Amino acid sequence: MPPARPSTSSSRRSASWPRKDRPTEEFVKAKTYLKGSFALGLDTSNRIASQLVQMQLDNLGIDYIERRPALIDAVTLDDAKRVAKRLLDPGLLVTVVGRPEGVSSTQGGVAASPNPAAKPGQAPASRE
Repeated sequence: MPPARPSTSSSRRSASWPRKDRPTEEFVKAKTYLKGSFALGLDTSNRIASQLVQMQLDNLGIDYIERRPALIDAVTLDDAKRVAKRLLDPGLLVTVVGRPEGVSSTQGGVAASPNPAAKPGQAPASRE
């Protein structure tokens, strides 16, 4: 009896099934995007000047544009995971816009106030 061949449906399923190396492929694509998209942001004199000023303010050096691709290539997947864990693990990150009622800060900071005249640390005025 010849060995059983996988059915067509299982072959299709395995092609779309998540693979262990997919995050690495995604990471490489993200780094390629970062390197390639930089020049696209330098399409006007104003944007070029703005980028050069920002590079000066950040003390990146006159050769930063030449070094940038190598700096991006030097970042490993473990580096990215370590930084993501540090920045994103503390908890759910939420941004509230406007004056929502009943929302308070869990970080001990000043909660959004429905009273625009309330000063930091002051309890919001009641709405009657």
